[in-house]
Amino acid sequence: MRFLPACWLTLSLTIATAGAAHAAGVTWPLDYRDDSTNRFRWDKRTQPLIEAIARQPFAGELALALGGPPGPVVVQENRYFSASACVPHDCLRKGLLWLDTAQGVGLGAIFDGSYPDNTGRLMLDAKAIRGDVPDAARQAIVRWLEEVKASPTAVEFTDASGTRRPLPVAAFTPPQRFTPQSGGPSFDCARARTRIEHLLCSDAELAALDLKLADDFKGGLVALDDLPSRRQLTALQQWWLRERDADCERAAEPKACLVLAYQVQSATLLNWVPVSGRPQDPASLAKAGFQFGDMVYRGQRYTVVRQKDAGERLASFNQALAARQMAALDACALVVDLPVGTAHGNHSYGGVCEQRAAPAKRLVLVCNDDMIGHFGLRVLGRPKASVEELAHFVAEECFGG
Repeated sequence: MRFLPACWLTLSLTIATAGAAHAAGVTWPLDYRDDSTNRFRWDKRTQPLIEAIARQPFAGELALALGGPPGPVVVQENRYFSASACVPHDCLRKGLLWLDTAQGVGLGAIFDGSYPDNTGRLMLDAKAIRGDVPDAARQAIVRWLEEVKASPTAVEFTDASGTRRPLPVAAFTPPQRFTPQSGGPSFDCARARTRIEHLLCSDAELAALDLKLADDFKGGLVALDDLPSRRQLTALQQWWLRERDADCERAAEPKACLVLAYQVQSATLLNWVPVSGRPQDPASLAKAGFQFGDMVYRGQRYTVVRQKDAGERLASFNQALAARQMAALDACALVVDLPVGTAHGNHSYGGVCEQRAAPAKRLVLVCNDDMIGHFGLRVLGRPKASVEELAHFVAEECFGG
């Protein structure tokens, strides 16, 4: 009997095991459906999977890319898996891992977008795929490139044979979409149907507001790294569009109504965070995810917008305090904005803040604005205040334009 060296036995066992894995499929990545790519990336099974799918040094670059700012894990037909992200501190280089979990074979994609206008070279690598790129993989890559607004100028594929060859760029080019004019609005005015749409198309200020909000929404959507959060934000935006039309169609001053609606929704998108737990209706998402809404105080209706980053207003508050020779604030735990709601209207801000004072720091309500010069300060004398109390204080001391 002829005995093989131990190294050959080890190699044969490795090949046999890999073949069995392909035959049986690799289904554990499906557990990450809709989740963040980063959470998938740091599963201890992911690194060996990447190395089994793509050859070095490509596999190393792909592993690095999947550890950066992430997109969501996408699963199609309960079979085709893809995860994407971009290289930390170098997001022009992006990576995608695609896997046919039923067959246990996959493909890696790296897009180098360091060319002008986010164009660049798309490189594909697959150890176990011979011939053409599977159509399910190609479709996943096109969807990914469309989302990250990337357009390849060259495509190269290295398959199981180790041979690198070019592929038709057209097969990996995202479909052409409507491109708004630089001044807005975000939609095609040739398709405008409603009174609100025609108004947005005919007024330069409103058109610009619409385009900016659309960009804010798209940016906020891409920044969310799991699909449930993206679905929440999409539902919230669609609900807002319906509310905008319903409210401003019957408003006495439609333009003023629209300006206020866009101001409030812009602040909402800037500050909104997803809501965990059971699904909620869009109106609840707006209030729970962002904590904004209408409030009636002493017969007057105010729109209260809670600011996520309370520190952003601190410098303005301290400037107003310094002009009055009053002690500065160290930090603010809560900040709200009460926009007046007219075109070019005033924004009145209020905060629950900690003020330096002898013999000890104290909690105060403070407010000011960006146009009129309103200012107010009230010592609380207790450890916290609600959003409603702060909004009432701003309405009394600093609201108006």
